[in-house]
Amino acid sequence: MCGVDGSQHAADASWVAARAAARLGLGLQLVRAFDWPTGGIPGLPAGDLGRVVARRSALGELFRLVDSVAAVHPATAAAGALTDGTALEVLTAATATAALTVVGAQGQSAPGGPRAGSVALGITRTTLCPVLVHRAAVSAAGELGGVAVSVDGGPATARLLDVAARSAGRRGDLVVVDDSPSDLVAPDSWAAVGEALLALRAAHPDLRITRRRHRGLPGSMLVELSVSVSLIVVGRALESTRPHLSARVGAVLRRGTCSTLVVPLDRHV
Repeated sequence: MCGVDGSQHAADASWVAARAAARLGLGLQLVRAFDWPTGGIPGLPAGDLGRVVARRSALGELFRLVDSVAAVHPATAAAGALTDGTALEVLTAATATAALTVVGAQGQSAPGGPRAGSVALGITRTTLCPVLVHRAAVSAAGELGGVAVSVDGGPATARLLDVAARSAGRRGDLVVVDDSPSDLVAPDSWAAVGEALLALRAAHPDLRITRRRHRGLPGSMLVELSVSVSLIVVGRALESTRPHLSARVGAVLRRGTCSTLVVPLDRHV
């Protein structure tokens, strides 16, 4: 599922989602929210007539994008849905049946810059499926490559490394940021990262893997790496109480400059 809103950020995200759907053999649903403001929209007729005009325009934009995706990826079943409600409400509901959710870092109302918008942050905070927050990562030399992943030696370390390695296989090198406590404080976590890396290198012998020990504020090394890689992979613990983003994930989404894949994780697996 990919959330769109008529912005260029969302259109770019839809093409990323289409390539992912084609690669995974999945269908693609482009979902757009229609939230008609109480006071209407300047330049459109007031009342119900203005609402009809705006809705028709949104539908046209949505299905032109669906048709474009279908033309490039004919083997992918692409569909569109325009649903009444706020963007956060509509897209959060749509994630319930999604294997992967893709959203642009910013939408029509975003002020610009790298910071993820409130809709992207809200979806990432609550959804139960992986969320790819898309940003175009380009340097003066062209498109960037490589993947960075943050692990801490917990039960989900192997899963995060596997996700990152499969993504790095299409992008380049893999940088593993070791966020485990010091080997003097928590030797088991430190050792768990090392053992997981040994297994990863055996499974991906052609992948260049670098381990970097994190120092500094949560997420600071990932933010630094975001200027030289195309994707950062981080885990988000599933909480039974009020959902929230850790300081590490929040730092990457708010200050990172490349795409970020947030993988929801059960603490006990």
